[in-house]
Amino acid sequence: MLASCAPVAQGIERLASKQRVVGSNPTWGTIPFQCRAPLVFAIALIWQLVAMVIAIRQAFDYSSAWRAVGVAVVGFISYAVVSSIVYALA
Repeated sequence: MLASCAPVAQGIERLASKQRVVGSNPTWGTIPFQCRAPLVFAIALIWQLVAMVIAIRQAFDYSSAWRAVGVAVVGFISYAVVSSIVYALA
């Protein structure tokens, strides 16, 4: 999947300035969605883990952030297993 993204990303420099729309980002505008979807997914996963750590630390009043990270990782792994099973069945 990523190999099909390379020729499109290499073609960004070859676009003439007249072909670009004012206010658009040429990098995101020319890369197809299947190439940027893993990046967006990874950013969303990291954001979700950080939010879980903050929520767990506040709710359980942990003094150590590492303990909240451990609890969040265990909960996130169980969440990932269950949601992957649900998405596989759908």
